[in-house]
Amino acid sequence: LITPINKKWFKKENIHSIGKLITSNIELSSNTTRLFKSVGMALFDLVVADLIYKRAVEKGIGTKVDF
Repeated sequence: LITPINKKWFKKENIHSIGKLITSNIELSSNTTRLFKSVGMALFDLVVADLIYKRAVEKGIGTKVDF
């Protein structure tokens, strides 16, 4: 994330941890691109991805992609 911040591609204050997004009531625009920077074990990433997916389904948001 250091290079994008230094090149002013986005502001540091627009970066939120996944935990903060899940536990806080942060308002996010519905028409912007989201970036997820994973760190650590793949199992942790899968658990977080599953939680994000379930929350999106509950809220009726997201885009369905057929493979």
